[in-house]
Amino acid sequence: MATQTIDAQSILDRLNLTESDISKVKVEPLIDDAIAAVENECNVAIGELSGDAGSKSIVVDKKYAPVIKDLSAIYVLCHISGGTATGMTFNMGSLDADVLDRVPCLRS
Repeated sequence: MATQTIDAQSILDRLNLTESDISKVKVEPLIDDAIAAVENECNVAIGELSGDAGSKSIVVDKKYAPVIKDLSAIYVLCHISGGTATGMTFNMGSLDADVLDRVPCLRS
């Protein structure tokens, strides 16, 4: 299966930010939080970042990489803007999104 490496730099690149905006050391726990959220929601074991602080990374199945990166990016934006993000609800400044309110009912 195809894999992809996720690290703090990949999240900063996704947001067009630099370490002067937020340090990699502060981004790494947010990535771990995103990984944990994906693990809980998808009932899978992905792992956690490993390596030295500021250069930690994880190799994940390619199918999980976009959601981990996007959720990490939301967490980073919330962190630098003073907003909050938990589960499927997040806010940044005056923007407030509750994704669960917009999820259609799925029937099998």
